[in-house]
Amino acid sequence: MKIFKVGESQKAACSKCQSFENATFQLRDVSFSDGTGMVEKVLVGVCDKCDSVTVLPHQSTPAVKRQYGSIS
Repeated sequence: MKIFKVGESQKAACSKCQSFENATFQLRDVSFSDGTGMVEKVLVGVCDKCDSVTVLPHQSTPAVKRQYGSIS
């Protein structure tokens, strides 16, 4: 498993741009798609073109799971 750091980047599929774009890893507050809550300051890849979240690296999964489990 590759460990990503803030400021690193990679190509990622952006659903908003409908293309592969460069994504830079940042700490962001990200809402759950079902609207039930939010994960604060989680590492995600953000599209450099449209500023939307495109990638959730494997290392961020425990933080998301922990937060999602606390609202269920």
